This record gives sequence, C-alpha cells and structure tokens, in this order.
Amino acid sequence: MNDGSVLLVEDDIFLAENIAHILAPLRVSTTIATSRREALDRTREQSFDIGIIDVYLPDGEGIELVPTLKERCPSSELIIVTGRATIDAATQAVRAGAVDFLVKPFTSEQLRRAVGAALSRRDGHHRALRDERIAAVCSLATGLAHHLRNPLNAALLQLAVAERQATGTASDHLRRADAELRRLARILSDFEACLDSRAPCDPEPVSVAALWTSALEQAQPPVDVATRATIQPGLTVHVERERFSLALFHLVRNAIEAMSGRGTLTFRAHTSPQGIQLEVEDDGPGIEDAQRVFDPFHTTKDFGTGLGLSIVYRTVMEHGGTIRVESRPGRTTFVIELQRKSAVS
Repeated sequence: MNDGSVLLVEDDIFLAENIAHILAPLRVSTTIATSRREALDRTREQSFDIGIIDVYLPDGEGIELVPTLKERCPSSELIIVTGRATIDAATQAVRAGAVDFLVKPFTSEQLRRAVGAALSRRDGHHRALRDERIAAVCSLATGLAHHLRNPLNAALLQLAVAERQATGTASDHLRRADAELRRLARILSDFEACLDSRAPCDPEPVSVAALWTSALEQAQPPVDVATRATIQPGLTVHVERERFSLALFHLVRNAIEAMSGRGTLTFRAHTSPQGIQLEVEDDGPGIEDAQRVFDPFHTTKDFGTGLGLSIVYRTVMEHGGTIRVESRPGRTTFVIELQRKSAVS
C-alpha cells in the first residue's frame, strides 16, 4: 500500500528517476512529468498528494504551474525545486501556494525530510476534515435517532403480526418489507452509535479476550469464515467496555463483508513499545483508497451506511489511541495502538 502519491515535474529524466528512487522508502508512488504540459495532462488523469516542481522547465517556469495544480488538487502539498536560491524566487513560490523550497544540489535526507513533512501536513489536514465530518454526522444523529426509533419499532412489530397471518404471495412481500425495515434499523443503529460516542464514558480494565469474544458474538461470522485469535495471556486494556466492543464488532463486520462471507478473519493482541496493539486482519481483495476508509459515508459496498469505520476511528481517538490500515490484495489489517492505560476524553 502506498502512503501517498507524488507528481515530480523535472525535465532531467536521470535526476527525476534518482529522486523517485530516493523517495521509495517513504512508500510513495511517484509519477514523472518532464514539462509543464505533461504535468497538466497528468493532473487531468488523477489527483496527487504532493508535487515536486522544478522552477525551470522547457516550456516555461514551474512556479506558474502552482495555482493550477492547487486548483485541481486542493489538498496537495507543493515543493519548489531550483538551482538559483534567491529571496524573490522563494517569495514568489510561497505566494503561489508552495509550502517548501529546495535548493539544488540537495541531499537525499533533505529531500526525504521535505516530503515527509508534506505527508504529515497532508495527514493532519485529512484528520481535521474527517473529524469535522464525523461531528456533523453526530449532530445529524441527535435529531434523527429519537424521531425514528419509536415508529420504526412499531412498524416492525405490526409487520411481524401481519406475517403470521399472511400466506402465499402476500407473505413473500411482507418478508421483503421486513428485510428493508431491518436494514433501516441497522442504519439508525449506526447513527445512534455515532451519537453515543460523544457521550462521557467510564473506562475500566477489560480483558482483551472478552472484548474479542463479545465482538464475534455480535457479528456472528458465517460458517465459511474461519476465525483465528492470538492474544497475549492476561492482556487487558483500559476502555469503556460496551463502546470498545462495538468498535471491534464494526471491524469484524467490515472484514466479513470485505471477504464476501468466505475467508479467514485473524485477531492479534499483544504489548508493543507504544503500549498495546490490536490487529484485525482479513484475506479479502484489499482496499483501493485506504486513506478514506474512516471518512463518514465512504463505502465501496452496494449496501451499508459507510459509518461503521468512522465509529471505530472516533472510539479509538477518544480512548487516546491511534488506528491505521495496511492493505494490499489478499490482506487488509486494521492496527489499533492504545496506551497501557488509555486516556478517554
């Protein structure tokens, strides 16, 4: 899995290939453009996280690309590269929207440091946007939950009575209606879970094995999903039991759905230098856009709300932890890092 995409605009192809090689340890994918025209063509085809732009190009100045690149890739971080370090050039680059300025010749460490800093700023921007979206969803959940739950429960009860009395085609129609209402109930439950995650909680020492067992009981994996767990004996985490069990349930349900109900679900839990690490892994097809998996309403499935992983993200953050996803075809792993005594906000 790549940690970011880089557009490198440099007319010296030998230097460009060397830069791409230097950036490889950062796990970024690098696309090379040797002119302004080619750079513009590339940004019509895809978006980039970072742009590294040489000032002098065969068909004009690279700085003139900056406003257009920022318009096409608004969250991108742009780095200007030049062989002539002048105050005017630096000022012009910053005014155009660049965030850094590298002077040739630069070292491999200087280049990696500049790109690493740009990746960190990008991640911070994405986290801030995600938090804003989740907060908006929770505000929406406040209004929806109470207004919808009671009439929905009443409709399900009335439908159950009608199903017992119906026969033939009418019974089939009622079963379909029941399935759709239950799907609506699941959507509402996700909204309510998002709302609950804002409420104060009472953390306590909880057995990791018990949390995992609870998550499996809620998810009820189908018979074609094999489950494996490697849990360090006696391992406990300081969390709000119900809330964290729900977060693990969402990870389990996501894994089952990703594998289309057939595959191997693996859970690992152990101490780490940072505290305690929990891993939920599936052998499904992988995630194409791993950076967006925690965004509210983002889903690649034909069903579901796209809120489950947002709930997981919010729960882990409020317990003072971090969560990341590592994905490639055939294996996706969600990694949660918790402090030994998680601080709950």
